[in-house]
Amino acid sequence: MSIDWQRAEESPGKTQKIEGKRLLDLRAKINDLERELAKTKNILSKTKEELTATNEKLESTNQELQQTKQNLQQSKQASNEKDQKIEQLTSQLNELNQNVEKYAKQVENLESKLNDLSELSQNTKQELETAKTNIEQKESEVKQKEQKLSEKEQTINEKEQIIREKEQAINEKEQKVKELEQKLSEANDNIAAKEQKISSLSGKVEEKESHVDNKDDRISELERKLKEKEGEMEKLLNRLEETENALKEYAPPETKEREIIREGRVTCPNCGAVGGDIKTIEDKTKVLSYVGHVPMYAKKHVCKKCGEEF
Repeated sequence: MSIDWQRAEESPGKTQKIEGKRLLDLRAKINDLERELAKTKNILSKTKEELTATNEKLESTNQELQQTKQNLQQSKQASNEKDQKIEQLTSQLNELNQNVEKYAKQVENLESKLNDLSELSQNTKQELETAKTNIEQKESEVKQKEQKLSEKEQTINEKEQIIREKEQAINEKEQKVKELEQKLSEANDNIAAKEQKISSLSGKVEEKESHVDNKDDRISELERKLKEKEGEMEKLLNRLEETENALKEYAPPETKEREIIREGRVTCPNCGAVGGDIKTIEDKTKVLSYVGHVPMYAKKHVCKKCGEEF
């Protein structure tokens, strides 16, 4: 049974009964087609390779053609330049020919002049001999002058040495002057700083003076108050003296057991100190009397040196 291709197209999923011979023929045809396809592919690949090679040759040929065109243009340009040079050389050659004719005439004139000069040369030989003698004399004079010149140069060198020493001394002086100027500038800077400090201090002094004036006013006020207090103290002292005088009348006689008086001065019985080394204080242990509610104490002496009380 042969293959029903229409049925296969209508229902490709269904199976058909086919003879083995048909399948073998179909396989043979497929194999033949595959062989022909492989051959065709090989031929196509070879054709492509030949085509690429042909394209490469064509490109190289085009490049060679372009290079040939460029070389041709350069050759034309070079030939044009050579033609111009040939024209220039021909013009120069014509000028040279003209100059040769001129120079030939000048040579003839020079030959005639040369003959005249040969006659003059004989005369100049004699003059040359006389000139040689004069030159020898001049050379001797020159040697003498050179000797004098060397002496002058020696003196000049000595003077230059002295000048160099003077210049060195001047440079040292200038260096010292620069150092002094630097110190002077530093001193000026210090003076400026000091003046600035003085100005600031003067401002402070003015402030202090104003403050001192205020203090003076306050001191004068305190002195006034002190005078008032001194007046009050004098009054109190007068009252105290009056009270002491009144108490002396009632006071018991003082004991002179340990008090030693030398020439009207109190003397410490322990160390012998006198004068300012002895002070008088109240003896709080001995009450003499009362003025109102105020107790009146007896007096005693204390030595400042040894602390003895008597």
